[in-house]
Amino acid sequence: FQLSVLATFGIIKIKPIIDDLWESMRKYIMLEDLSTTLSAQITTIPILMFSFASYSPISIIVNLLILWMIPILMITGGLAAIGSLFWSGFAVPFLYLSLPFLLLFKFIINMFNRIAEFTIIPASNVFVILGFYLIIMAIILYLQKRK
Repeated sequence: FQLSVLATFGIIKIKPIIDDLWESMRKYIMLEDLSTTLSAQITTIPILMFSFASYSPISIIVNLLILWMIPILMITGGLAAIGSLFWSGFAVPFLYLSLPFLLLFKFIINMFNRIAEFTIIPASNVFVILGFYLIIMAIILYLQKRK
């Protein structure tokens, strides 16, 4: 719940700031995905470090590589779930459509999981995490007021 709330907050509050910085390059899809990923990561890093005792910066790259697959998988999975309510055979075509994306998703995650073992940042204490959030809030408020 905390991660969902903080990621949503980051996308709502920080993504517009990042997008303003990259206004001239906004037309590139990867930059749109990068600004979404960065804004969610900025607000969730402290909680990840506190709750899971580590954080891997490789996750930003992984998110860029898999983010585009999420809508496809959600749509095909949703259609499969709805189809299965009537007859399980209705779900099968949608599941086969999602299979290549799921396999690619799993491949990317597993490939970077091997690398991530070497890029983990250890957890910080509560005061560092609270300080991080205070700095984030101060920057957001300053940039919003400046507009």
